[in-house]
Amino acid sequence: MSEKRILVFGGEENPYHDFSVQGPLLARLAEEAGYEAEITTDPGAFEPARIAPFDVIAILASAGSLAPEHEEALLNAVIGSPWGDTGAPKGLLGIHGATVVGSASGAYQRMLGARFLAHPPLGPLSVTVDAPDHPVMRGVGDFETSDELYLMETLAPFDVLLGAEFDGFRRPLAWVRPYGLGRVCYCALGHGTEQLEHESVRRILRNALDWLAR
Repeated sequence: MSEKRILVFGGEENPYHDFSVQGPLLARLAEEAGYEAEITTDPGAFEPARIAPFDVIAILASAGSLAPEHEEALLNAVIGSPWGDTGAPKGLLGIHGATVVGSASGAYQRMLGARFLAHPPLGPLSVTVDAPDHPVMRGVGDFETSDELYLMETLAPFDVLLGAEFDGFRRPLAWVRPYGLGRVCYCALGHGTEQLEHESVRRILRNALDWLAR
């Protein structure tokens, strides 16, 4: 039996990102990394007793808003504490549309570090590595892809791992940050199956799973 467990959360249905396809794709990637994966669209899975056994929470949701009780449960699970009821601090992996999901308080997006604003049409993208020595970038060099370039409002400090140039500005595409006792990694790439199966994106996500589980 696997020693690591991951919860892959998809949230409400979205016409632009097919979680019924992307959820199993990420679950298979996680299983290759030694995880036991569970896929859900039920935010009640963040409740303390249900989230406690997991090591990492992956957010593939890309629409809607977290209810206050679900947001609080998710944040507390990542924060962790020696006296908490959610087990050890969790790693949080946000992918692409995770920055679109909102909440009344905005605390969820501050945990991620940014919120989505807009994107130009899906198309060619030259991606360059900012932090080649970080474990999440292990074996990843600059690469070309076709994806949506998410333009975001920064809400909290983070360490940029990956970026691209657009309209005269350097735009962050992947980053890491601490949150309480937990860790957060966000990757803005991954619009569809083609993008999630890009060799470099798969490597980034695989590395992130290793890093988040410490």
